[in-house]
Amino acid sequence: MKSLALAVATLLFFSAERANGAPVIASLPTVVCPLYLPARFPDPFEAENPALAGYYLTASNEQAVLVNGQTLQAFTYSGNGPVGLWGSAPRPNTCSGYGFLNIVPYTSELYQYAPLKWGPTASTTWNATIGGHLTNLGTPSSNVFVACKSDAADTYSLFIKGVDDLPITLTDAVGNAFAATGCIQTKISVGNPNA
Repeated sequence: MKSLALAVATLLFFSAERANGAPVIASLPTVVCPLYLPARFPDPFEAENPALAGYYLTASNEQAVLVNGQTLQAFTYSGNGPVGLWGSAPRPNTCSGYGFLNIVPYTSELYQYAPLKWGPTASTTWNATIGGHLTNLGTPSSNVFVACKSDAADTYSLFIKGVDDLPITLTDAVGNAFAATGCIQTKISVGNPNA
């Protein structure tokens, strides 16, 4: 049956090309995106600090943020690999796809606290085992985060702890600066999205 469908499609393609006198291929888009939509489940990444009860990991302007309320999301994650969120970052081919949670690279070797950003490729390895804490498996390894809230929104920009004490100010992935005294330290638990 597949071969019959392929033969009919090929025949129609070449007849259309002959009838119009112009190649059909020239009118086709240069990028053909797959028709794939992943299933959505309740967001499994919840902040543990009681001051952040009910706040979950998601994306806003490609940066990692905590928002109030659990929503349906399409995450991909494991005990040793990337953490991906469908639609969180632009793709190089403009097709929809997963964006991956990454620590923003620093110019120095080790960082104090680093912002987190969703990107089209994965550069950070995470342990996201159900029942555990979201943990960066790189150097330095860490499962301690700091959430900083702007006055304008009920959204917290997310940072991960590095090797030193909390600095006086933190700057997120889009350039917003926060006084560290107004930030909240937390861990992020990985729940079972099917529970």
